[in-house]
Amino acid sequence: MQAAKGERLIGIGFDMRGATEKTKGAPIDLIVPKEGLGWEMEVTAIMKGTKNLEAAKKLADWASSLEGQRALRQVLRHRRQSRRSSRCRPTIRPTARRLMAKMDVEWMAKNRERILAEWTKRYDGKSAPKAK
Repeated sequence: MQAAKGERLIGIGFDMRGATEKTKGAPIDLIVPKEGLGWEMEVTAIMKGTKNLEAAKKLADWASSLEGQRALRQVLRHRRQSRRSSRCRPTIRPTARRLMAKMDVEWMAKNRERILAEWTKRYDGKSAPKAK
């Protein structure tokens, strides 16, 4: 992050990266857009027809356990975990949930094809050419 190193006056990036740099002592402030913070869900799933169902179930159970959430927090640093008992780092604001953009994930899932078609229509021409 060039802003954290003093090489740039401003940087636009993931808040978790900025929070990591701030924790390390970088003289930066994290500014949240008034429209809200973007977010995503990271999930654990078992693929239909998997060849080793019992091992997959064990992994999924572990990933959603407190132990698994704590291990995930060590890797992902400043991300919020789903378990309430898996605490956030001090650089994550207690108001983060309130600042997150309101998204209707169920509606998006039901309208996935329509959303992808509209996105492609609007932005695909601005993408890098696809490798052949």
